Amino acid sequence: MEGLGLVITAPLLVGRLEPTEEGAGATRPRWASPGHLPPLLIGPDGAPQVLTARRADLVLGVDPHADRTEQMAVIVHGSTQSLYTDGWSSAGTRPSTTGV
Repeated sequence: MEGLGLVITAPLLVGRLEPTEEGAGATRPRWASPGHLPPLLIGPDGAPQVLTARRADLVLGVDPHADRTEQMAVIVHGSTQSLYTDGWSSAGTRPSTTGV
């Protein structure tokens, strides 16, 4: 974005799924989510788990040289991973201090 001369910021979540050493029935997601809400994992028992980061990364466009933190988890067979948005924080219509 720096080379394009654009002044814009954006939240993002990018990730990949990998097989685990635990064998069949488990998958390991790896992701980075600068400015994006954390993924939600629903276990086979229905218990929700918010996959929060150790620290929040800056949204894209604030600092082109910012380091990004990669997160990992293990998803067991029968779990559901959910990615979502609150809809309004990305729209820029409310201050980010308002909360979700």
